[in-house]
Amino acid sequence: MGKHQFEFFIHIKTLKGLDDVDDAIAVGWKRGGKRHGKSKFQDVSNGSINFDFKDKSPNNTLATAKTGYKKKTFTVSVFGQTAPNKALGSATVNLAPFCKADESNSHDFDEIITIMKTITCTLQFTVTATDSALKEEVKEEVKEEVKEEVLEEAKEEVKEEVKEEVTEEKEEEKVEEKVEEKVEETVEAKEEEKEVAEEKEEEEEKEEETAVEVKVEEPVEATEEEKEVEGSKDEETAEEDTSKSEEVSEKDEETAETEEKAEEDVETEEAEEVEASSSSNSMEGMLKKKGDKGLVKNFKLRFFKSDGDTMRYYEKQGDTTEKGHFELNDITEVKKEDSLTGGFVVSIKSGRNYVLQAPSDDELKTWFAFFNARKQ
Repeated sequence: MGKHQFEFFIHIKTLKGLDDVDDAIAVGWKRGGKRHGKSKFQDVSNGSINFDFKDKSPNNTLATAKTGYKKKTFTVSVFGQTAPNKALGSATVNLAPFCKADESNSHDFDEIITIMKTITCTLQFTVTATDSALKEEVKEEVKEEVKEEVLEEAKEEVKEEVKEEVTEEKEEEKVEEKVEEKVEETVEAKEEEKEVAEEKEEEEEKEEETAVEVKVEEPVEATEEEKEVEGSKDEETAEEDTSKSEEVSEKDEETAETEEKAEEDVETEEAEEVEASSSSNSMEGMLKKKGDKGLVKNFKLRFFKSDGDTMRYYEKQGDTTEKGHFELNDITEVKKEDSLTGGFVVSIKSGRNYVLQAPSDDELKTWFAFFNARKQ
């Protein structure tokens, strides 16, 4: 498969059909991920814009197909100044059909582009494909490399030919001939190198896609004696494992019994503490109390303290002026508030419900037991 490099010369001429467009317009082109260009924004005049925008896309490699070259796309787009980086509309064309080896070939396009969803406009542009980019590039490089080398040789050759003093004009002519020969040789060599490198790259890509087969060596079969030795070892190991397993199980059972006993002791202590608190007439501590006045009923922290058969609450600990109170003997019901962490409700005979919240589960148990012991 052969390949050629082309240089595309782009000449964007006119954009028509812009009668309903008020924004300034620019046109741009793109070939692949890195090659692109864009004109300046211009105002619409009589429904069209004459851009006369010229640019080029160098070093475009096209692979040969059965007829011509494989597809190589080129996109032209229209942009509005209001959103300069967002294309209003685009058209994509295939450049391969008019690319010819060792020739320059121009093609005119009239591409229909729909912009702003409803406006149909026509973009006129020309693309010229020239298969000389590599040759021109190498020529300049080679010229500098061989000029000094060829110069003295050219002088001597010309002196022998004309048998007279070499003029500067003749000298320069001879140098150009030598340089041109060297350029042709170097271009051919570089083209061959490039083609080999591209073929190698394609082969490497195919190799990466191919799954790597992993060979697994078959194990060598053991002798009868080795099998017997191995079997006895396995039996010994199994007995040791069984013995260790039994020891571990015994230790686990002892540990579990110890932990269970400790948990029972803790639960007993907690129950005794709660029972002692509930049987005592004295109880105090901080609780959050839900307000019962106003549209928004918020929780506020209050200091609760029992005074005989009366539970009083204050704004903070140490205050002497109470915020309110209720009689412990009037409690009719005490229940937990599942929707509120640490929450419970104390109901009294008057029908009022005190919604309270303890700061921890332990304190919730203590307060709950205290109020519940006084329920009538």
